[in-house]
Amino acid sequence: MKQADLQERINTYQGGIARIRNRMEGYFLVGAIEQIALRDGDIVAKFSWLAKNEGYPDGEPKWVQDSRLDYAAGLEIYLIQDMGNGRTRLHSTMVHEDVLLYPKGAIKISGPTDTEKLNTLPDSSM
Repeated sequence: MKQADLQERINTYQGGIARIRNRMEGYFLVGAIEQIALRDGDIVAKFSWLAKNEGYPDGEPKWVQDSRLDYAAGLEIYLIQDMGNGRTRLHSTMVHEDVLLYPKGAIKISGPTDTEKLNTLPDSSM
């Protein structure tokens, strides 16, 4: 994908939702994307809120607010896939991380305390 095309696609996720999971390191995060951009070979995002599932991967879901609001993914180690319906998946076998980006309006989660919506977030077989 060309840089300009990727930047245009990335812009569609501002105001959307990001789901970030890593089974090996045991984290599962969901956040509302306040800002997102391509910068120096990375996709960088700032979240307005970020929720962490403390029960992931093997326990009962327990969502808490996470204080980290910045995220970056180095494109040299992530495969980018179009998942349909405006969604994009970033997958890295190197760091064992999966990121699923949903465009604005695709999923409505009010914040880190919206556990009902967080627990029913579509999986998309990631």
